[in-house]
Amino acid sequence: MAVKKNPESTSKHNVSLPTFREIRADARNIPLESATVDVVVTSPPYWKKRDYNFTGQIGQEPTPKEFASTIIDCMREWRRLLAPHGSIFVNLGDTYFNKSLAGVPGRVEAAAADDGWIL
Repeated sequence: MAVKKNPESTSKHNVSLPTFREIRADARNIPLESATVDVVVTSPPYWKKRDYNFTGQIGQEPTPKEFASTIIDCMREWRRLLAPHGSIFVNLGDTYFNKSLAGVPGRVEAAAADDGWIL
């Protein structure tokens, strides 16, 4: 769901009220104008937990490193959408793989820092 300020929607105090819109799109290519979103809150599919049986889905990448790269691709799109004061909140869990945790949240965190995000 996207929340976008609507300049035509004002309260009795002449303050813009947010407009809520549900947008169904690939998180790597969202049909919104740049710099129009204040916050992105998401819980992407965990790596290798759910298979929705469609090509290019997030969460079925062959390796945790490739999954982290996909999440960074999403974050780059969200960066395009964010207003200068905007923020993102990403809820990520880990996955057991070969009897050990795959370290997915840490991989995404390191990749985000490498991509210039302020953590």
